[in-house]
Amino acid sequence: MVALDLVLALLVLVLVAVIFVLLVLTLSYTKKTARMKGEMLGRKRRARQDDDEGKPPKKLEEAVKAYSLSLASSELDAPP
Repeated sequence: MVALDLVLALLVLVLVAVIFVLLVLTLSYTKKTARMKGEMLGRKRRARQDDDEGKPPKKLEEAVKAYSLSLASSELDAPP
């Protein structure tokens, strides 16, 4: 009986150790991938800023285009 209890206790300890190791590995992998993703986003952001130097913001360009299209369509709809 005592040997069976020792084997079960050892089995539980091994199971807890395996779960702990898997948890630590998962957390370190998640942290590493999050850091790599952040670095990639930072590189993309810097590249985009370098490309957009001296250009007006895209939303402003889209707003100007929409406004000019609405003016053009209102001129077409106006009676002569």
